[in-house]
Amino acid sequence: NISTRGKSDVKFLEYTMSGAATIAQNTVIYQDTIVHGETGILVGSPREMMEAVDLLVKNERLRETLVKNAQQYVREERNGHVLRREWLDAVSL
Repeated sequence: NISTRGKSDVKFLEYTMSGAATIAQNTVIYQDTIVHGETGILVGSPREMMEAVDLLVKNERLRETLVKNAQQYVREERNGHVLRREWLDAVSL
């Protein structure tokens, strides 16, 4: 909807930088950032959210893997150099 179009994936970035695994709603906001099962978990309903939380509580290895992969993504794809280039491309005429 119109409200969703103005949102960003900043929560994912903040969680990742703090060392937390992310569970996010499977929306366009996160679909380009989170790879389900690799850098986070995408869910489509409240029940799936509860199942994902339960899974991460019980599976330390999965939590660690998601965080490690997500942090690698941030280092490679969301660093200052990449963001500067994207902003320059966006404002260049």
